Amino acid sequence: MRNNKSDKSLEKAVLKYLEKGKGRQGKSLFDKWAKDMVPIYCEYGTDTSKKDELRRNIKSGIDEKIFGDGQPGTEGEIRNLPFVSLLKVAACILLVISIGATFYLFYGKPQSISGQISPAIRVNVPLGQKDTIFLSDGTKVYLNAGTSFSYPGVFNGRHREVSMSGEAFFQVKRMEDCPFIVRSGGIKTTVLGTSFNVRAYPAEKRYQVAVSTGKVLVESSKDKPLLYKENKVILLPDQKIEISGESPPVKVTRVDIDKIAGWKNGVLVLDQLSIGDIAEKLEQWYGIPVEINNGGIKDITFVGRFKNPELKDVLESMKYTVGVDYKIYGNHVFIGKSKK
Repeated sequence: MRNNKSDKSLEKAVLKYLEKGKGRQGKSLFDKWAKDMVPIYCEYGTDTSKKDELRRNIKSGIDEKIFGDGQPGTEGEIRNLPFVSLLKVAACILLVISIGATFYLFYGKPQSISGQISPAIRVNVPLGQKDTIFLSDGTKVYLNAGTSFSYPGVFNGRHREVSMSGEAFFQVKRMEDCPFIVRSGGIKTTVLGTSFNVRAYPAEKRYQVAVSTGKVLVESSKDKPLLYKENKVILLPDQKIEISGESPPVKVTRVDIDKIAGWKNGVLVLDQLSIGDIAEKLEQWYGIPVEINNGGIKDITFVGRFKNPELKDVLESMKYTVGVDYKIYGNHVFIGKSKK
């Protein structure tokens, strides 16, 4: 027999949490159900042959949370309730979130190679623009200008994997049983749930990872060790690894993450950069060619921080700070030595 008094108490607790974001008991009930469902989703992924088994297991999980003993109640019991259990409503909402994307693959038209679901989505961000996308697991990804990013419409199996070149900031939804993997070139970055910045523009010939929160595992192939003959490095908050062809080839340092990832908030940070490097950054930021007329000024350094700046504002600041001049002809910028 169901205890209607107890049910109403649970319903009120969850309702308070859903409506106001308050209440430890309601949050605990809701979060526990969601956590229990995640391993089921990750285990079955997008394997269509196990669709019915997936449905049965999730339905069983719903019944367990609603009725307490893993056995579904009768139709009469449900109809006699004053209103449908909020736990059931919450469960159904999470059911849609958890398997809705999976059913998209069942009934949609993903591309398939040899029976395997292939990455279906590729985003290319033009120079002068930025983009923000949400992945099927709730992860948020900021994409900088000139970035190419590939990801599946729905994550498949026991891990979540994406690939990229360019620069991206990840706010990864935590899933203990489904690691999140970023691949770029021969480098693999793995997390469970954290926020971090990856910079890997092919033209720069370097790979950089900077951590904002949580832990990040960076790995290379076994024949290319990173540090101390190891091909794995764990990074903590405010740490950065940079892999390049320079000597030493790998550096792990402490960083100000706001300087590294300020771009995602529209902040242009020029931190002791040479005029040559600044020209490249302005090309990326504004999507227009920037040329240096006098090679003697390329190594002059400049420091500046601008929030959503106009191009002319940046150039004027450089002009009066380090003594360079500039001209703008149509969509072309020319930087040269000041005549003063």
